[in-house]
Amino acid sequence: MRHPLRWSLLALLALWLEIAWGPALGLPRLHLPLMLALGVGLVYGPRQGVAVGAVAGLWLDLWTGRLVGSWTLLHALAGWLAGKAGESLYREVPGLSPALGVAATWLVETLRGLLVTAVTGLPVAAADLMAWSRALGPELVAAAVAAPLLFRFVLAIERREREVREAEVPGGWRGGWP
Repeated sequence: MRHPLRWSLLALLALWLEIAWGPALGLPRLHLPLMLALGVGLVYGPRQGVAVGAVAGLWLDLWTGRLVGSWTLLHALAGWLAGKAGESLYREVPGLSPALGVAATWLVETLRGLLVTAVTGLPVAAADLMAWSRALGPELVAAAVAAPLLFRFVLAIERREREVREAEVPGGWRGGWP
């Protein structure tokens, strides 16, 4: 992953699409920054998944303005887990990215809900967790649709970067600082 600014701007664009266009079109929350972190983790590995997840979560933390750091940690964790899954599984297994998208969305939203209730001091019962999981239904379906699309987008970027690297002149100037 050569261009961290690219991924930071893509995470900001994903957040903008989620908060501006999703509600305007009547869509459930797509969790696009989270799906971007999952895609980068699957394609580039856990280290890059953590980095992009942390940046995407930081943008989300700055937008919400509450419990700063919670989305950062949860998105970084999801990017790392996706990277580990990409290392141990073949990353283009049909159904892997939708399954990871659904699992990560459920995990991140549940952990965030538990964190908020712990900070505010509210009691949590098992019935609350079941109701929370049922309320997440439309978002989980949206994650199952958005995850493969963003995975293919990240995979196309990685393939383009690989083509550019292979086309570089050996021993020549590769750009950047020497």
